[in-house]
Amino acid sequence: MRTCLHRFAIMVAAVSMFVTLAGCGRADQPDVPHRKASDGGFTVGLLFPDNQATRYENFDGPLIEKKIEELCGACSVVDANAQGDVSTQRRQVDTMLVNGVDVLVLDRVDGPSLRRSVQKARDAGVPVIAYDRLADGPVSGYVSFSDYAVGRIQGEALLRGMGRRASGDRIVWLDATAPSSAWSTPRVEGALSVLKGKVDIAEEYTIGSLNEQDRRSWSCERVRTIREEDRRG
Repeated sequence: MRTCLHRFAIMVAAVSMFVTLAGCGRADQPDVPHRKASDGGFTVGLLFPDNQATRYENFDGPLIEKKIEELCGACSVVDANAQGDVSTQRRQVDTMLVNGVDVLVLDRVDGPSLRRSVQKARDAGVPVIAYDRLADGPVSGYVSFSDYAVGRIQGEALLRGMGRRASGDRIVWLDATAPSSAWSTPRVEGALSVLKGKVDIAEEYTIGSLNEQDRRSWSCERVRTIREEDRRG
């Protein structure tokens, strides 16, 4: 529940930010041209990075659209998912700009690779709001969350789920983000700040390069191996 509320607050902040930017332009960037919709509304282009996580379809997208409708009844949202491919996301940005969106909300696949797309949007007078992950280039705003706090919430949820078994039980800690991700280290640190001293962490792994099915198979195999070692020991 705390994770959902935390993400809800982030989405509300992001939506409020790009509604303001799209409606009023950027006072601190007078060199950026700005397009206003004639009917008082505007079109938001919403760009998601991948479909490995169900949060984009089940949570982020619906919440953003709902909040936009609350803040601007005449506004509309178009969305696209890059499915983890940088070239696809570049094309999606180009398509949205050609189709006349007034603001882009970008959860990018890769920061440096989208710099030119962000610059192209700026040149066209379209503000870009980076959310979740900071995009390179002249973004008009960035909204994210504390990865350390996310890790703590994950650790607390694990302890609640284990209940009495937490004391003395051994666990395998899996970090599902890529090792090079900027959010990987603080998220792990946040989780371990809660778990260490309360559970016995037998092993720690970062397995962001594996897909969801492989992660499950791999983690189950590691748990079975540790159980066998415990029985032999």
